[in-house]
Amino acid sequence: RAQGCCSEIRTYFPEDTLARNMGNQCQSMLDFLSNIDVEELEIWRSVCEEDTPDSYASFISLYPKSVRSQFAKDRISEFEDNDMWRVYMDFPTYENCKAYLEAFPEGLHLEQAQNDFVILEENWYWESATNRETLLQYMSKFPNGRYFAEASDKVQHMDDVESWYSATNVNTIEAYEKYMKDYPDGYYISQANQAIKMIKDKTY
Repeated sequence: RAQGCCSEIRTYFPEDTLARNMGNQCQSMLDFLSNIDVEELEIWRSVCEEDTPDSYASFISLYPKSVRSQFAKDRISEFEDNDMWRVYMDFPTYENCKAYLEAFPEGLHLEQAQNDFVILEENWYWESATNRETLLQYMSKFPNGRYFAEASDKVQHMDDVESWYSATNVNTIEAYEKYMKDYPDGYYISQANQAIKMIKDKTY
């Protein structure tokens, strides 16, 4: 009867645009209703009530081409997103934060993850800076970093020590004077002066 009604609207009012549109809309609704899979709809309701990754995965396997399958996939992604975020919240490390951002670049917790990562990444580089090379890496990556001044002091001290040992290996007035010129505030300035004095005393 409804099918006939739609046709009659278009037939008896062929010049009436509003009537024709109503008839077309009526037909579209009937086409939609005729395509509804009642069994799929019941299963979908059950899946939504259960609301678990497994239930959505089961629906996808049953109805891979259903328009609801994309929603099911999105819902599974939400579960995975939240699960990985909980891992990070339980162990808020640089590695876990990085893993979350790589897995979910548009994740549900993106803003907080990005804010945390800025701090965690710098801390990770700083804690890993155990020699001259890694200190320079930190300074290059974080020129305005919280530990830049301390890193710079450490590198300068390492260079100071290396230059001093080089001078002592040569053990000449010129070598000590070069050390003093390169490091006028160096840690070994007094030792350099003493070494020069000893060499001069032996010479004369």
